[in-house]
Amino acid sequence: MTELAAAAHLAPSSFAARFRLLTGQPPSAYLARLRMREVAYRIRTTDDPLSLVAAEAGYASQAAFSRAFKRAIGRSPSSLRPGLGETKWSSGPQLRTSVQPPSTGSSAPVV
Repeated sequence: MTELAAAAHLAPSSFAARFRLLTGQPPSAYLARLRMREVAYRIRTTDDPLSLVAAEAGYASQAAFSRAFKRAIGRSPSSLRPGLGETKWSSGPQLRTSVQPPSTGSSAPVV
């Protein structure tokens, strides 16, 4: 986050505050969801074992990974595999997010 703040010519705390104002979530939560979306794509498009995907995503156990995945994506990792759960998604997984568009009455700060 320090690099992003520097690129925006802001202190890290100012960057985080503006990021949260614009997206409705802190940078760390946004990044975590983005990483899970990439993992979801890998699950859908490869036959790699979920235990390998979990380990390479930085999780010590498949159970911890599955809980975090379901929290971020809203579905279990195995549900993305054809024949194991639900059918493949045609457009990929959608992130669960609470992002609200900025109000139209004022201009939002640019990050």
